Amino acid sequence: MRPGVLRGPKATRHEAAGDALTPEQWEALPRLLRNPAAVFVDNRTGSLVYVLKDARDARPQLAVRIDYTLRQNRETRVLNAIVSAYRANPSSLAARLAGGVLELIFGAFG
Repeated sequence: MRPGVLRGPKATRHEAAGDALTPEQWEALPRLLRNPAAVFVDNRTGSLVYVLKDARDARPQLAVRIDYTLRQNRETRVLNAIVSAYRANPSSLAARLAGGVLELIFGAFG
């Protein structure tokens, strides 16, 4: 996980917007990642965007950046990291898909 996804400005912003993942969704993350509803590639950033199934249909969304360069404490590391996590608005996903920002590479959406 990229620093700040669980705690920090980005996490605070998602909490304020009401779209932060619940503690139960964080705990279920390994299970949810094994069987996503859909996987997209973000054509701007190259991130993989996972839309996960959830019993309450809250649609957790995770952006995973492959070969992400993290610079922290004068160290540079390259890793695959979750750089964003929140409950996606289906209409926002549909707009990004229709606009060509996202491209579906696995599963189904709609």
